[in-house]
Amino acid sequence: MDLKDLCSQIPLYNGRVLGVLLGIRHMIMRSNDTGLMEFDYCIPEEARLRAHISQRSNLKYVKTVMDIFDDRQRDEFRNSPLWYLAEVAEIQFSAQLIQQLVFRTIRTDKVNELWFNVQGNMMRFGLQEYTLVTGLRCGVFPEGDEFDRVLERRRLKERYFKSMENISLAQLQTTIGRPSTARADRYKLGLVLIVEGVFNAPDNNVGIDLRTLSIVDDLDIFFAYPWGRVGYRRLLHGFRGFWAKKFLKAKRRQEKEVTYTIHGFPIAMQVWAYEVVPEIGECFGQRVGNKCHDCLGGPHENNHSIVRTMYSSRTCGYGYHVLLLKSNST
Repeated sequence: MDLKDLCSQIPLYNGRVLGVLLGIRHMIMRSNDTGLMEFDYCIPEEARLRAHISQRSNLKYVKTVMDIFDDRQRDEFRNSPLWYLAEVAEIQFSAQLIQQLVFRTIRTDKVNELWFNVQGNMMRFGLQEYTLVTGLRCGVFPEGDEFDRVLERRRLKERYFKSMENISLAQLQTTIGRPSTARADRYKLGLVLIVEGVFNAPDNNVGIDLRTLSIVDDLDIFFAYPWGRVGYRRLLHGFRGFWAKKFLKAKRRQEKEVTYTIHGFPIAMQVWAYEVVPEIGECFGQRVGNKCHDCLGGPHENNHSIVRTMYSSRTCGYGYHVLLLKSNST
């Protein structure tokens, strides 16, 4: 059975569909011929063309950075709020699953949430769910003169990328590996590669967010920054109507397929779907173990217990694990 057939047969799942009762009044509904209420999909069924999906996020950047770091830097990273990323193995991106979620996205006036209708299930994916899966902080963005001065810093940009208007992930990775790169700066640039390459995932022709280079020059501010909120916004953009326009335009032109790219960290949504719809998780992944990490009392006072859930993919043949449930958000 493929994912499309499975999504059409999933029964109502009580108890784990997040926020359904609170969110129904924000959905855009209409009445069908039988008098029952229906939800408007962002992409109508008649416009659901074949799609080719790619993603920019790549978890391999974490391993790349860990391999470049020396032993002391690896220890520093494992004592940082992002320590758990060093233990996350490679995860296969499921284009089929994400595509089915795209097709089942429904219209809502809640601009900071995504809602999906899966055979009557109203499922919410918002900043809270993203943070629970990724473990990233999701507090408010810092403001004020002190933070403005942080953003004005150009030391790393001027020293290593002075002549570059845009800095690609490949250029950043090359700079990290150069023997001439100062040791302290190698650590900071490695952190930038992880945040930009895994969670923000820009296009090559756009380059990384230069503000990340400024923020990382103060490690206390960097580790306290709400990167979860940044990554979630990147992921949210396509679902909020950008892709729907592409499908509708292709339908009007009588095209047979659509190609689009997902930015941000779609693996978070993929793992969330495995958890909230067990039928999908049981069909396309296999849970192989749980392990709790108690970070209370550690060097970072805002850390909390984190649960690692591991799956073995039935389609790709290798195991992977991600961090779930308790985040280190403020």
